[in-house]
Amino acid sequence: MLQNAKTDKIYHQIPRFPATTRDLAILCDSDLPVHTLKKIIQKSAGKLLKEVTLFDVYEGAQIEQGKKSVAYSITLRADDKTLTDEEANTSINKIIRGLSEVNAVLRS
Repeated sequence: MLQNAKTDKIYHQIPRFPATTRDLAILCDSDLPVHTLKKIIQKSAGKLLKEVTLFDVYEGAQIEQGKKSVAYSITLRADDKTLTDEEANTSINKIIRGLSEVNAVLRS
C-alpha cells in the first residue's frame, strides 16, 4: 500500500496580495447540474478566479416549483496587485452574464 503513496512535496508561494470573496446565490432549473454552473463560472470569471466552492443547494417552500437555489463562494485575486471593488465586480458581472445563457439568475 505504501508503495503507491505520493511522496513528492509541492510548494506554493504564499500570495502577496489579498483575495476577495463573493457569495452568489443562483436560481436555476432544478434539473440543471451544479457542475454545469461551476463550469460556466470558471469560464466566465477570467484570470482573477482562484477558487469556486459550492456551499448550498436548496429546493423547498421558498423556491418556486421546478427551481433550485445553488450558492457558491467565489474567490478572486490578482497576482500583481490588490483588486479594487470595481475589478472584482467586473468579474462577477461576467459570471452573471454567463449564467444567463442557461437561464440562471441571481436569487434575490
